[in-house]
Amino acid sequence: MSNEVAFMPNTYLDRKGLPSGAKYLFVSYSHKSSEIVYQDLNKLFDAGLNFWYDKELCNGDIWYEKVERCLADENCCGVIFFFDINCLMGGGAIEKEIELFEKYNRIRKNLFSFCVISPNDESVYSIVRNSFLLCSDFNTKQLQNALPESRVLTVLKAFNQDKIYKLRTGNYIQEIIEDVRKQNPDAISDAKNNLSKLKEKFADKLCRVDDRYELLFGTYPSTEYEGIRDFVMVNDIYQFGNGDRIVKSSNTLYAFKPIKWMLTNVNDDTADFVAKNIIDVCEGDNSVLTQWLTKFYDIAFTQEEKQIVSGMPYLPSVEDVKKTEGKIDKISETEFAEKSNELPYKFAWLSDMETVRKRKTFCGFNGSVAYIDYNFTDAYGGIMPAIKIKLNN
Repeated sequence: MSNEVAFMPNTYLDRKGLPSGAKYLFVSYSHKSSEIVYQDLNKLFDAGLNFWYDKELCNGDIWYEKVERCLADENCCGVIFFFDINCLMGGGAIEKEIELFEKYNRIRKNLFSFCVISPNDESVYSIVRNSFLLCSDFNTKQLQNALPESRVLTVLKAFNQDKIYKLRTGNYIQEIIEDVRKQNPDAISDAKNNLSKLKEKFADKLCRVDDRYELLFGTYPSTEYEGIRDFVMVNDIYQFGNGDRIVKSSNTLYAFKPIKWMLTNVNDDTADFVAKNIIDVCEGDNSVLTQWLTKFYDIAFTQEEKQIVSGMPYLPSVEDVKKTEGKIDKISETEFAEKSNELPYKFAWLSDMETVRKRKTFCGFNGSVAYIDYNFTDAYGGIMPAIKIKLNN
């Protein structure tokens, strides 16, 4: 298995391609139950489980094709069914997914991991019974449309073993993890187990924001300073007795604020972060950018923080930037970057854009990777640095 695994499941990042590299489990659920299901997916992810699910697929030919491709992929090694009344009465998706699971389980000689979770802690039989109760006023044709006999029989036949059925009580998440580990240990990612180390290291400074992890680490000029001004600025940076700092730029004072970083990858020994916003502007060539990154390292981090930063800050790749927000046209700049240095475009220096542009100069974007500003020639752009944090320090 790869030593470097993307830290988030497929559609947390709004990427619609099938996963690759690590083994994973396919997740079947009703979108009507997504609020409860996503709670469990977050727990399973934090426990190290690789899985694939989709937020937007609807029943139909495209849905069926994509689900079959996912289950047929050699890296797919099991299925988790979140089964409730919404699944049973939500059309034929559950029946088709069970049939596909059984098909590829036979091909893999029964090596698929398999479990059923009840979002509302009901048994399969209770779900079937309650579904029929909801249809008590239906005529025969309506009942057959709502609950086809083949669908009910398929579910009862497939979900008839107590050992595969998990109620959301006790240590059910750990039970699922251990069951998968026994049969398909490669579906449990060591890289994501390292996420626990990251959480322990940063405690309340690392939190989940919109299905992504956000870290407050280091400080940099961000917002205009609005405090008391009974001091004299001798140097560009002034530090108060409590440790707070301000900087003067273009005759305006800006306060240093914690930098917001978005987690992009968890590796064996390090975790990769990209600044959430464009935090400054740099005008010049590669050597000037290197100087800026060195200066940023010196003023943004305390000596203690520098001990857990692996290497120097660097420019992120296009793929890293995609992971911060899902779409790179959502990038924003801090007040300091916007006003102090008059960023002309939401344009950022990226490490691999010269490959994309097939030219020797650095370049960036002002919309999305799909629309690169080919007419932009000035060596002038925003900075959203990237860093690596040591996990074993």
